[in-house]
Parts: sequence; structure tokens; C-alpha cells
Amino acid sequence: MVLCFEKVVVALKILEISVSREHCEVEMQLILLLCIMVGLTMAAVYQMPLVKIDSPRIRMMRKGTWREAVKQRNAARIKARTAALAAGDTYRQNVNDYYDTQYIANVTVGTPERTFQVVLDTGSADFWIPDIACVPPPKEKGCEASVCDSGALCKIFCPNKDRCCVEAGKKYTCAGKHAYDWRTSETSKQKEGTWEIEYGTGSACGEYSKDIVRFGDVGEKRLEVNDTVVGRATKIAEFFKDLPMDGILGLAFQAASTSFIAPPFVRAYQLHIVDPIFTVYMRSVGGEQALLLHAFDEHQRSF
Repeated sequence: MVLCFEKVVVALKILEISVSREHCEVEMQLILLLCIMVGLTMAAVYQMPLVKIDSPRIRMMRKGTWREAVKQRNAARIKARTAALAAGDTYRQNVNDYYDTQYIANVTVGTPERTFQVVLDTGSADFWIPDIACVPPPKEKGCEASVCDSGALCKIFCPNKDRCCVEAGKKYTCAGKHAYDWRTSETSKQKEGTWEIEYGTGSACGEYSKDIVRFGDVGEKRLEVNDTVVGRATKIAEFFKDLPMDGILGLAFQAASTSFIAPPFVRAYQLHIVDPIFTVYMRSVGGEQALLLHAFDEHQRSF
């Protein structure tokens, strides 16, 4: 009977130690969770307003070009499917409709700052804006377009042929968009290499630079990221030409980048400026929407 009692006492002590350890582990987990939540609460939150723009479908319908655009899109799909079948690949139909809604946001690049309107894309990880070489050079006063066509008239009447006359056969695919000239930015750095991205709607290609990228427009509370790789597009697809945007800012993981280059937000995390979290808030009524950087808002979230 005494031996049995002693065994019970030992068993209770072991149980007490086990419970104590489990209690300790629970306390440690709670403390760790509390520290994380405090860190997120105390960290700065950057809100980036989004602007909803008319869809390409609406704009093309107004211009009377929608029917032709649909014809070209269907022809491109048939061509892609034929090529895939000929190569023995499986063909996957893209069921996402990008013609109904688009949101753009402002970012600034360089010093002095230059504002660009970009599409925030969670499906890609590259950031690019038009290069100065992708837009037509400014025409000098007195050198009208009718005079400055390529050929004999250009050579006779234009005093500065490099700036005033368009080269024969050269197409400036970024005409009408804001352009980035890395040579005029005090904070830009050269980066070797070229890039090319193929989207479902077209492609873009160009060269690289490094510069300061700011999430938001001038005068707003912004996230600034130094030495960010900027893709300078020297050629973009016809699809992007008529869209009211300058470039694309990818928000996906670095592994999705064409050259495994850290996109701006990942770069900010690498510099310990933000935590690896952002939320997107959109409303279909009232035009209120935003990208919240370094924050999770339980009441303003979108999946």
C-alpha cells in the first residue's frame, strides 16, 4: 500500500512538471505572438491610393475600334493554340477578362522625381516604365511634322535632324506616355543586362537601371526604396499603347521575375523597411480603393 502511494506521488510530480512545461511553452508562444503584433502595430503603414480607369473595352467602343480589337485578339489566340498543338504542348485557355476593369497607382522614380502611372500586378514580379528612347524626340520650333518626314524634305528643311526628324521605319511604341531618362536622375546607377517579358496581352523589353522608387505621388506619405532595379522599356506591345498607364509594377515573389531581380516591394523588405505583407482594398461603389503597404486591415481587405 505504501509502495503504491509512493508511485502515485511520483506520477503526480511528473505530471506537474509536464503541465508546467506545457504552460511555459504556451506562455512563450503567446509572448512571441504579442511581440509580432506589437511590431506590426508600431511599424509605419503606407497607403497608396488606386485610381479606377475606364476599361479598354469602353474606350474602344467609344472610338469604334472594339470590333477590330476582338478580331485581332481572336486571331492571336488561334495562332497561339495552333503553335502549341504543333509543338505537342497542351494549350490552356486564359479565362481572365482584363477588358472590364483596371486600377492604376502613382509612383515616382529618380531625383528630381518623375511621376508614372503603373498597373499593380500581383501576377508578375517585374517593374518597368518607358525609357526616353521609347518616345518620339521633341520637335524643334519651326520644324513641322509635314516637313520632318524621313527623306529628302527632312534633310533639306530640318536644322537638327537627330532631334527633329524621325528615322525611316522606326516606331516609337511608347508615344504619349511619361518617359524615364536615367541620365538626368541624380540618384540613378547603371546596371548591365537586358530584359524581355511576355504577358498574355503582349510583350515588353528593354534595359536596366537602379534608382529610388517611391510608392505614391509627390506630397503623399510614401514608401521610399533606394537602389531599386528599374526596367527601362525601349519597346512595348501594341496592346499597352492605348492604355492610360505608363508601366507595370509587379508585386509577386522574386522567383517570378524574369531575371530573378527583387521587385520594389521585396526590395523594401530586404532593406528591413517593411514587413512582408500588403493588403488591397477595393469597393465597387464610391471609387474608394487603396494598396496598404506593411499593413493588414481586417475591415479593408480583398482576396
